[in-house]
Amino acid sequence: MKRVLVLLVLVLVLLATGCSAGGPSSPPDDATDEPASDQTTASAPSPSAAATPGQEAELGLMDPYPETVTVTVGRLININTPWPEGESAGDNRIYDYYQDAFNVKFEHKWEATSDVYAEKVALSIASNDLPDYFIVRNRITLKQLADAKMIHPMTDLYNQLATERVRSYYDSFHGRLLEQVTYYDELYALPGCQIGGQQSMLWVRQDWLEKLGLAMPKTLEDVTSVARAFVDKKPGGEGTIGLTAICNTNAGGAIAGTYNSHHDLSPLFNYFGAYPRIWMETQEGAVYGSTLPEMKEALTFISGLYADGLIDHDFAIRKSDDVNALLVSGKCGMFFGPWWAPYSPLADSVARDSSAVWLPVLAPLTDEGKFMSFSQDPLNNALVVSAGFDHPDLWFKMRALYDSEPDLDLYADQTNHDIRGQAHPFSIQLDWENAVQIFYDELMYAVNTGDDTKLSQPSYRTAYEAYLRNKENPRADSGDWAESTARIEGQELAYSDMIDWKSNAFYGQTESMQLKWTALEKLEGETILRIVLGDEPVDSFDAFVTKWYELGGDRITQEVRDYIGAQ
Repeated sequence: MKRVLVLLVLVLVLLATGCSAGGPSSPPDDATDEPASDQTTASAPSPSAAATPGQEAELGLMDPYPETVTVTVGRLININTPWPEGESAGDNRIYDYYQDAFNVKFEHKWEATSDVYAEKVALSIASNDLPDYFIVRNRITLKQLADAKMIHPMTDLYNQLATERVRSYYDSFHGRLLEQVTYYDELYALPGCQIGGQQSMLWVRQDWLEKLGLAMPKTLEDVTSVARAFVDKKPGGEGTIGLTAICNTNAGGAIAGTYNSHHDLSPLFNYFGAYPRIWMETQEGAVYGSTLPEMKEALTFISGLYADGLIDHDFAIRKSDDVNALLVSGKCGMFFGPWWAPYSPLADSVARDSSAVWLPVLAPLTDEGKFMSFSQDPLNNALVVSAGFDHPDLWFKMRALYDSEPDLDLYADQTNHDIRGQAHPFSIQLDWENAVQIFYDELMYAVNTGDDTKLSQPSYRTAYEAYLRNKENPRADSGDWAESTARIEGQELAYSDMIDWKSNAFYGQTESMQLKWTALEKLEGETILRIVLGDEPVDSFDAFVTKWYELGGDRITQEVRDYIGAQ
């Protein structure tokens, strides 16, 4: 009976939280939860010696299974991926590569786009019919799957089979990442790395600025003026939009405070010293940023933008694909997004209209010339294995093979970066925390000197070659343009000295959050949205704060402070 109740609660949580409506996770360059009362979370598993190349044969990591193993997968897919002829998400070169190497057969139990992924997972849980491998996209789901013993513990497998390269990725986070997926002293997932430098910046149609005789915006006033000029002068035709926005369905409908996603309005809030959805350290201890007074000034400004018609009038009802379509179709020339935005959706914009010139800028800047942002959650998503699957070692075997052939690129003939990530059956991002900076430094050495012999990764060389082709024929190939622009103009700003990062004091999940956080997120998202849309006055924010604390925020805040104090 207890198991049934756990499953029911988990299904309800999944359906309530949904999936992220922001962009995809940043392109892979390779393909704490602490209820103090019951100690369900502990530090990450103690490291043991990694599997070295010489030991891999001894461990059987490179050996195929003696009999064909059928592996069911729950797949998050992008329906817009431009697959080469004859290929698909479930039938492609990477699938063939691993299937032939290990005598396995991948079968998709289901496929789902971002907007409905959580529902697919919830249905699998409700029917007790999980895929063998699937991605979990929020901590609440992961914790409850572990509590219900529905997923396979991974500590021994990690300690025995993880390669040196995999360990180096996780070690670069100094324990902050593995501890996010550790419960009862046991690792329950392989976490995807949320690498640094993924904060939003402002992407602008430079060709529209030139057409209207405007400079690239820097200040808050500049951003407002450019948005107004786009709306009034209509460079995209009738109905031109100044700035996009979106309600993040994975965060109670939040319009800000998400990381590594498109159309999030965090830079506008952060400019006013407001940090929604971020736990901030104050003299009184940790406080949830969405409840602090600075939010009111930010909401006054943003609701004014909306009232003046400078923010997309219909953003509250648009899904991510709908918002991206505004950029691709040439109806909007400004949005907030990370350095990798050229891959998606901007490559489609350039493919449709080669005269579209998109460039990033750190704006709005404060009077001190700083671009305000916040440190990222180290956890991107998590790969889990169903407890009923007999071969949880498969991912480690696949990774060992991948690491043994570092120069192999099965899609070297394809310039669209999205294909590589979409072609992998278990697509989690693995990289060093400062991977963006490493990539940019190596690439720019080659760009500035013409010496490409020091490019240490195949993906670095891919970017350099795309840069050379795009330099010779700008925007002639949208894939080359995307690779070059993301990796040079985008990455250049990701670690700019102008960025002032505020630290997030807490990333995890407390005991009370398990029951109350979904409702609190919904309350927050709905209140902020109503204020922005003008359905409620800005002063209603004060009543929201009071209610937030009354509905469990007070206890959660104390649990967060207790956790921080125990560290």
